Amino acid sequence: MNQERVVKAGLLGFGTVGSGVYKLVECQKDEMAMKAGAGLKIQKILVHNMNKKRKGVDQSLLTDKWEDIINDDEIEIVIEVMGGIEPARTMILEALHAGKNVVTANKDLVATHGHELLEAAEESGVDFLFEAAVAGAIPIIRPLKQCLAANEIQEVIGIVNGTTNFILTKMIEEGMDFGDALELATELGYAEADPTADIEGLDAAILTNRKVLHYSGHEDTFSDPMTDCRKCKGRFRADHIKDGKCPNCGSTDLTEPRPFNLMFKTTVGPVDNAENLAYLRPETAQAIFTQFKNVVDSTSRKLPFGIAQIGKSFRNEINPRNFTFRSREFEQMEIEYFCRPEDGLSLVDEWLEHRLCFYDEVGVPREHIHILDVPDGERAFYSKKTYDLEYEFPFGIQELEGIAYRTDYDLSCHQKGSGRPLEYFDEETREKFIPHVVEPSAGCDRTILAIICEAYDEEELVDDKGKKDVRTVLRFVPRMAPIKAAIFPLLKKNGEQVRIAREIEKTLQPWMSVFYDETGAVGRRYRRQDEVGTPFCITVDFETLGENDASLKGTVTIRHRDSMKQERVAINDLLHWLIARVR
Repeated sequence: MNQERVVKAGLLGFGTVGSGVYKLVECQKDEMAMKAGAGLKIQKILVHNMNKKRKGVDQSLLTDKWEDIINDDEIEIVIEVMGGIEPARTMILEALHAGKNVVTANKDLVATHGHELLEAAEESGVDFLFEAAVAGAIPIIRPLKQCLAANEIQEVIGIVNGTTNFILTKMIEEGMDFGDALELATELGYAEADPTADIEGLDAAILTNRKVLHYSGHEDTFSDPMTDCRKCKGRFRADHIKDGKCPNCGSTDLTEPRPFNLMFKTTVGPVDNAENLAYLRPETAQAIFTQFKNVVDSTSRKLPFGIAQIGKSFRNEINPRNFTFRSREFEQMEIEYFCRPEDGLSLVDEWLEHRLCFYDEVGVPREHIHILDVPDGERAFYSKKTYDLEYEFPFGIQELEGIAYRTDYDLSCHQKGSGRPLEYFDEETREKFIPHVVEPSAGCDRTILAIICEAYDEEELVDDKGKKDVRTVLRFVPRMAPIKAAIFPLLKKNGEQVRIAREIEKTLQPWMSVFYDETGAVGRRYRRQDEVGTPFCITVDFETLGENDASLKGTVTIRHRDSMKQERVAINDLLHWLIARVR
């Protein structure tokens, strides 16, 4: 047949999905040309390892250089099937900005950065299509957007993940074991060779075996110096004593400092003895280290990779009076980032930048964060380099988090204590070694407090009559605001305004946290939302009904928290308008 046009594509990735795409294109090229009116040709395939032997593919198509695809003007479509967030996100953004259409099967990327990628596509006037990222390419998105556009769809229920659906079906209907079902899914190509994006989930116990904290060094070293005042019987951290005087009574009659271990002891089982001794975890890190080998063996992760956890930690503080900074129970956020020994020092600096970006994104500008390069002699004994990130709270400078290069200390200690190997085997270099660790460790409670302190503002206003007033407002970045939008009918006695406002609430609720309010004057409602940090207030008014201006029918007033300016947005565009601004 005479083929009028051939569309050339670049393929990113050649794993289970990538090789499947290539085979389909090759096997069905004539049929595709007939149905689509144009042929499709894979021009280049981006791979990680050029030395790996691959059957059934023209070797001349393979490249390990992204430039060969992005700089090829003949390539109109980029097909991304490599998975992961980076470098897929960067490559897709570059492709979109270069005027290339993009098709992706990357559910993780779409879920995390979908709005950013869609906006980039819109700016460049190209397509960003991700149907293949949902339910193994079962047509779901297009029918919802096009075929069913006239229908009022309340909800879609289901596990829209092909791998998970397959595994659960086999387990429920055929009684198959989970491991066997996963293995079969991998063999059939429903799951990647590394299926963790579909099924991974980890957690660690709060109750910690004594041996774990013994070999980690916590039993001997996890302590603060404690001193007592003989006069008032007060008990304090010795390093918080100033000028040798008791903070309570001013006496100088203090005991010599002695170490006080901060861990909470308990016993496991019915017998209260030393053999059954356990601790509430003082940090989340040690459970991650003891599970390191299990994670490597079960997920086939390649260095560098991280294991992150947010959870409760417990410390028996001597004097828990410094608000959230010295509490006996707190939320801790930790990442143990495992790497090759030679990469540890450089990764500390990389993680410093990542963490500063994080605080920027949640509303704590990096210029308001003090970076302390902890000098020798003041770092923890296991740390080769540490950065402390500090924030200037209204009551003084306090630490937000530490980024420490822990070397191989922890894994080496647990290997020695358990008698079991915790080395990592690098298949490419054939080396066996104990990975080093970079650890960002932050307090969730104090991070939230920093966000609140940064957002809090009192603004003096003057009305038309010259009367002064103070507006209290929490200027959260929209993604951090507890309530994204408030919805008001202008008059609660107007049945039509109330009905439309309730419909808007119902539409927005599945996508974001919203608040409906019809109590009091609308100005007071605005102020209440300012105080809790709601970035947008939506008012259904008489213009919405078309009573004052027919051209404004079907629109609502949106009031911006920070500027207090108002604009009108069509109800049909409202969801998209908000999503673009609050995520």
